[in-house]
Amino acid sequence: MTISTVTKEPFREYIPITGQVRPLLSIYLDAVEGGQVAKIYKEAGSLIKKGEPILKLENTNLLLDIMYREAQAFEQSNNLRNSRLLIEQNRLVLNRNIADADFQLTRLKKNYERQKRLFEEV
Repeated sequence: MTISTVTKEPFREYIPITGQVRPLLSIYLDAVEGGQVAKIYKEAGSLIKKGEPILKLENTNLLLDIMYREAQAFEQSNNLRNSRLLIEQNRLVLNRNIADADFQLTRLKKNYERQKRLFEEV
């Protein structure tokens, strides 16, 4: 504010005053993940309500990273499934080998008993 003596001059409809206009409340927003502004929903100075979107950010690097990690997760899931399948196949092959060995043992025992009786009779 300036104080000066009163003088007679022509009437002006405005009074030139230098000052600053500040809002009553300022809220600063911070994005967790940065990106490029894809769409602006509200312009500067617009009134907004709680939960109303202001702008939309796009981060292609983050999107590519997420897609890459999803692909890795699917690949690991497939590898796990293939490992389980191989373990099951190996278990079945081993069970078949055991059953075959038991059959051969039984067959050879019977053959041995027959051969033994024949040998004793001779």
